[in-house]
Amino acid sequence: MSGRHNPVDDALDASFPASDPPSHSSPSAAVPLDTTPEIPATLALRRIVDGRRKDASLVAMIGRAESHWASPETGLIRMATCVPLAVLDYLVELEGLTPHGHLLVTLRIPCSAVSMLNEYPLGWDEQPAARAVRAAGDAWAAQGQCLGLQVPSVTCAGESNVLLNPAHAMASCIDTFTMSAFRLDPRLRT
Repeated sequence: MSGRHNPVDDALDASFPASDPPSHSSPSAAVPLDTTPEIPATLALRRIVDGRRKDASLVAMIGRAESHWASPETGLIRMATCVPLAVLDYLVELEGLTPHGHLLVTLRIPCSAVSMLNEYPLGWDEQPAARAVRAAGDAWAAQGQCLGLQVPSVTCAGESNVLLNPAHAMASCIDTFTMSAFRLDPRLRT
């Protein structure tokens, strides 16, 4: 095609200023995009608390230890992996009318500090929890290998909670959290 002008080439040449030729304008255009999803280094955990319980310690604000996946004496703290689950977990435990003035507590922990059970005890989703379910959480906490244990939510199928162990060596990071005002829609509970 020597000596002949291709209209497509002419249009392409005209679309770039002389000072910015296509070969130098965006070298990344020829590089394939990485389609691997980015895995976050930290996991955001959330809990809705009554604003009257505002305290410097997460344990003090929550005031009640996990009792489904562990014995209350173990002192594990249940956190939700998303805000809607945090709301459902709060409402399930609520007795009486919904109070006003809630706080959304958010904290981040390293993903590497969270483990999972290899097998869930039979009947893990039944209420009240079977002794074997609490024993599994107690045994995990006693091992002290990780700060958090990811477990399936009993409140909402398909979602997860993370149980935090305040007795773990990394527990100091659970008192680095943010609080923001959170309004519960009054239609959620009467």
